[in-house]
Formats: sequence, C-alpha cells, structure tokens
Amino acid sequence: MLNDEPPQDRDHGPHASTVGAAERQRVPAAIVIAWPDYSAGNPYQGLLYARNDFCIQVRYGPLDVAIELIAGGRTELPVIFHLHWLNWLFRGVASPREARRRAIVFISDLNRFRALGGIVVWTIHNELSHDSPQPDAERLLSDQIVRIADQLLIHDLGSLDEISEFEVPRDKVVELPHGHYIGTYPNTISREEARSQLGLAPEDDVCLFFGQLRPYKGVEELIEAFRRLLAGRPRLKLLIVGRHIYDPFRALAAPLTDAEDAAIQIHDEFVADDELQKYFRAADIAVFPYRKVLTSGSVMLALSFRLPVAVADCAMIRTVLADRRLGAVIPAAGAAGDIQTTLENLLARKVAGTLAISNQAWADFVRRHEWRDYSLEVVRKLVEHAAPYDPEGIRARLRLPMVAGDGHSDT
Repeated sequence: MLNDEPPQDRDHGPHASTVGAAERQRVPAAIVIAWPDYSAGNPYQGLLYARNDFCIQVRYGPLDVAIELIAGGRTELPVIFHLHWLNWLFRGVASPREARRRAIVFISDLNRFRALGGIVVWTIHNELSHDSPQPDAERLLSDQIVRIADQLLIHDLGSLDEISEFEVPRDKVVELPHGHYIGTYPNTISREEARSQLGLAPEDDVCLFFGQLRPYKGVEELIEAFRRLLAGRPRLKLLIVGRHIYDPFRALAAPLTDAEDAAIQIHDEFVADDELQKYFRAADIAVFPYRKVLTSGSVMLALSFRLPVAVADCAMIRTVLADRRLGAVIPAAGAAGDIQTTLENLLARKVAGTLAISNQAWADFVRRHEWRDYSLEVVRKLVEHAAPYDPEGIRARLRLPMVAGDGHSDT
C-alpha cells in the first residue's frame, strides 16, 4: 500500500493526483512522464508532484509515450521519464524467460530514449519488489537502470547501506524525503465514535496492523506476540485491516483459542478513503513489523493520523523515529519476542499517560515532513545540465531525413 510496496496493493479508494489547472496554464519548463500510473488509487504520486514552482507538466504513461514526444517532434521541452515501481513490467508473467525478455527490451528502450536526449529518473522504493515473482529479471533490470539513469531518488540516504542486490552509484543519488498525508484523507471522527463503530470499548488497548497481508510484513510474528501479551492483558485487541494475499494464521505454531480469536478483528475488505479514519482513530498503536523495507508510506499514514507507531528497524524508520515521541522501533525485524517487548513498552507509556503524541511532537513532525518541491530539487537541476534541443541531432540518431518547416508543440 502507499509506497512501501507497489500501490496497486493499496486497500482503499481513489484519490485524484493530477497537476492543477493553474499549473497547466503556465508555460511549462519540462515534461515529466511518470510510470507506472497509480495516481487514481494512491495519493503518493500526486503529492510528490504537487509543489511545482519550476512549472513542470506531469503526465502518466509508459516509456513509449516519452520516446514519441522526442522522436515524433512533439515538443522542444526537456522530457523526463520518471520510473517508480518495476513490478508492473512483470505483471502476469509466469516464465523467467519471458520476464528476462521484457527486462532486456525495456533496457533497450531506455537506452534509446536517452540517446534521443531524454532524461531518466528512478525512485528506488524497494531493493526488489516485495515478494517479487521474478527476482532474477528484476535484479537484472535494476542493475541496468542504475547505470542508465541520470538521477536516482531515494527517500532516506541511509537506505543505500541496506541495498545489496545491485550496486548504486552514489554520485547519482538525491535524497527526497517522504512527506506526510495530513489533509489527504478525512479525519473528523472521534475516538469514541470510531471504537463504537468497531465494537471496541473505551478501556480496550487496541493495536492496528493496516495494509495488504503479505509474507514479508511479519504478520505471523505479530499475531504470536499478541497472543503472549493477551495472557496478561485481557482488554488487548488486534485489528488486522487489509486484503489477504496469504493466510498468516496457517503458519501459527498452534491454532487460536476462542479467547484469542475473539480479541482479533479481521477486516479483509476494500476500505474507502472516508473509512480509513475509523481504524486509525480507534487504535492506540499502529504496528508494522516488516522483515525488510526501505520506505514505509504506511508509517507516514499512521503518523498523519497522529497515531503512535511500532515499526521494524530500517533506515527511513530510524530517521523518522529518531523522535521517540512518535513511537518505537522494533529492534529485530521478524522476531515475535522483540515485537512483544516493544508493544509492552508502548502500552506501559499508555498507562503512564505518555503514549499520545503531544502537540509539540506533532508540530515538529508536520514541519519536518512537509513534501518538498520535486520540480525544483530534481527537475530544475537536471534541465540546467541538459543538452539544448537539437532536432537535427535527433533525426540523425533516428536515421531520418530532415523535414522542411520543422514545427513543434510544447503540449
């Protein structure tokens, strides 16, 4: 969900993320083609491109669209192909041979785009797509993209030390921190009303796991930790909200008892935007015990609802939760005992009255995690160093004859 995994995994409804009319009316300085397009169902891309002081024109489409803009003489503006998640290229592919073929064709097309004067940017959201069905082909593709790309974006520079599947040229890397989601979703319901709708009592201790259920997310270990805690905390509840890609209960050492089953709510369903608040407002703590992750949009979503978090250790999390007023880091991802200890400590803070995020901590979080201006920090710097538009050079590279009356359109 969000951007710690490919956004088609998102468990709630559409959110518009196109550039506004005012930006479209200004003279654009560059065209950005973003791919894949998840803007209709996830706010991440729209928020990333929303601040636009350099006046870029953002479109969504595959690499062919970016190539045609230049090769077809449709613009004299710099064209940037901004690549996000790689998993889309392998959707529906069962054969490793076909996956490798697709990777090679895509690499060839990227090289052609750059030869025409195009600019390539890749945001490294994950080392490899989570639970990737074609890891060898994706590894090959990633290794080549980092060589071809003009710039590599990452949400936290510390994540570079956690990437081992391919070599990242450090001189191409730009850090663009992940912003918050405050104001993106409705947040008007009270805690009392949220709990009432979910059948939870005011005195319950409520932990929330939100997101699509996948093996790498450590849900089995969370359930085991919850079972241990429940023995001494009869008011403890666990909400598991998100579509099930697999069944974490099958991996448990022993079946749930009746008491354990009654304490766990499963919401394996589509969650509309205006329903999100119900789960985040009802909870005391959001828990994300991922085994390995570079970036977590889910953590930013929970904090945007002012909900303390318990999150597995990774570079971005260490940066966000350097401010321990926002929650706690689970020290060893994948270990039920560490999840248990972390939750015990946070629940002790609830008893002591120090768990809730204070007004000052909240203000500091909002200030530190405002979305930066992609157009200024990424596009402007790339455009300033780009070669000037050269139709003759483009035709030479395409091996096309000169055409009299060379005319272009910027949009």
